[in-house]
Amino acid sequence: MANHPPGGWGPQHGDGSHQQQSWGHARPTQETWNASQGQNPYQAPAAHGYGAPTYAPNIEEGSKGLGIALGFLFGLLGLLGALIFAKSLTKTGAAIGFGLRIGLTVLIVVVVMVVH
Repeated sequence: MANHPPGGWGPQHGDGSHQQQSWGHARPTQETWNASQGQNPYQAPAAHGYGAPTYAPNIEEGSKGLGIALGFLFGLLGLLGALIFAKSLTKTGAAIGFGLRIGLTVLIVVVVMVVH
């Protein structure tokens, strides 16, 4: 047998064919590997539907507390400014703050009318 490089590539017994030799051991095929080991460690995992999500989570940006402060302290101007310029959570907070301001104003008016 000719001097072959490590890994066994080279002509086999001078016949000119280039097949891989395994130096005395049969190279395992997919079938023999599966039969002897159970599963090929280099094989891709089976798709089972429980993997990590392939999408980005829905992350809302902004500050709800800042929006509440804008809507409550600046009223309609704060709400409009937040709706035009702010991010989603700040807009939500501004609507809540404006609603709190309207509710508190109505409550104060009712209490004053009852007391007077």
